[in-house]
Order: sequence, then structure tokens, then C-alpha cells
Amino acid sequence: MTQFNRIENKISTEENVTEFNANKDKIAETVTKVKEFIRSEKISDDDKNELAEIVNHVDAYLGFFDKAPPEIISEIFDYLSINDLKNVEKVSLDFSEIASDVIERKGIYDFKLQETLEKSFPKVFLAEYDNSQYFYDTRGGHWNAEKFSKQHELELKFAKSLDLSLFLVSQEFLDFICGNCPKLESLTVYVPDEFKIEDLKTVKNLSLLKLINFDFDISSLISEDRMKILCELKNLKSISLPDSSIDNTDVKKLKEELNLTSLDLTNSPFLTKDCIVHLKEMTDLKVLNLTNCGISEDAIHELKRALPDTEIITKS
Repeated sequence: MTQFNRIENKISTEENVTEFNANKDKIAETVTKVKEFIRSEKISDDDKNELAEIVNHVDAYLGFFDKAPPEIISEIFDYLSINDLKNVEKVSLDFSEIASDVIERKGIYDFKLQETLEKSFPKVFLAEYDNSQYFYDTRGGHWNAEKFSKQHELELKFAKSLDLSLFLVSQEFLDFICGNCPKLESLTVYVPDEFKIEDLKTVKNLSLLKLINFDFDISSLISEDRMKILCELKNLKSISLPDSSIDNTDVKKLKEELNLTSLDLTNSPFLTKDCIVHLKEMTDLKVLNLTNCGISEDAIHELKRALPDTEIITKS
């Protein structure tokens, strides 16, 4: 009765877990009918015994995923392809959570969004730079956010790091990234003065943020409203604000509201030696960049004595 062996083998094959669970109710109904057939007198005793063994096996399998701990199910899902895992996510809420964790653990999509975005936008040159430096322009009307999110759902869902330092972003594009990358931990981005950055608060896992100033205006980048929002990003551990208008009061706010381990204030001319009193209290800092900030050497030495375990950079 090789046909029954083939059925059993198919059910037992881990790569068919997705298909099996998607048809779980139908399989259970079929098993019930087979049980009724076994009770009839239409087949031999040997056939009944083999069928009964297969049915018992299927019965046990049907109940396995209802009782098995998540870590065991996760190990089984490790054998599935990404496409199969995407289907598994649709079976139930529990399966969705476990399958998502497996996809993330496989690490396939951690950095794929970066590559995808670079292929999705045209390259342009800015007059302020020589022609050896190009940028990806997201500001044109050719980009369809809804279409992109459908085509690159997993890249967006599992992206942890994005370097948009060579992207000319639109407000729509920035909002899209913030709203569709729930696992994003590191973001480097150019943010023009007129942009709103409230949506950064939706990126709950964001721990590293670098805001870039392309406007060639030292008064750009840090307004009072922006500083308030930055201070609300409680998971931030590293902030880079080069070429900005950050001042002593802003440093005080960062000290009071966040627990930073890295702070880059390169080319911040509005800082004075008075900011040292606030920096000295940021004892968790591992790296502090004060290059071209106009702070005296004596103040820097004082700061180094107060923070002996902090790497303080003062020269580029």
C-alpha cells in the first residue's frame, strides 16, 4: 500500500508545514471519514491496521501545533523558505509572530532596504558639489509609496539600519520610512529646515540618529521644536548633529532627557565653554566629538578629567 506511505511521508515533511496547516480543517474532516471507512468491512484487516496507524499519526500531528511550545515551532519553521514563512504568517496570530521572528533571525532583510532604495531613485548632482558626488533624489513624482510598500514589504519590515546621507528626501519619503520601518534602530538622514520630524517618534527602536545639514547654513537643523522631539526619543543612545545651531541650553536638555553613549557636535559654533558643566554630567558617554566647536583647550582638559572613560574628539 505504497500510496499510504506517500501520504504519510508528505505529511511528515517539514517543508510542507505551511500547506498542511492551511488545510488543517479539511485534513481533520478527511481523517474522520477515513476512520469511518476503517470501521467498515470493505477492506482487509491488514489494510485497516496500516490505515489506522496513518490516521493516528495524522491525529497526533493535527494537535501538535496547538500544544507545542513556541521555541519548538520556531525550530521547525527554520526549515521553511521565506515565501513559505510569509504564508505561515497568514495562518494565525501566533504563527505570524513566530514566523516573523524566524524571518528576522535569518537576517536576510536586515540591510536589503538600503540596496533597494538606491536602485529605486534617480541619481542627480548638486551645484554645491563637484560632479564626482551624486545623490539619490526622492523628491520627484515618479515614486509610488503604496506600490513600493507592497513590493518590498519584508525589506521595510525588517530593516534595522538606513544610511540616507546621499538621499535628497521629501517630507513624504521621510514620513514613509518612519511609518513603515518598525524595527529601525539606526538612521542617518538629511532633514531640511522646513521638514517636520514628529514621525521619528513612531520609530520605537531608534537608538542611533544622525541628522545632516545640506543647506550650508549653520543656523539650520536644530530648532526649539526639533530639540523637543529629539528629547522625546527615549531609546536614543547616539545622536550626531554636525553643522548645527545647537547651543548650551540644547546640550542641557539632552543631558536631562536622554541617556546617551555617543554625541557628535562637530562644527557647532554656538557652543561655549559653559556647556562643559552639562557635558561633565553625561557620565555614560563613550564617544564625544567636539571638533571645531570653539571650546577652549582648558575647558576640554577639564572635561577629560571629569570623563576619563570617554573618548573626546577635538580634531578632525
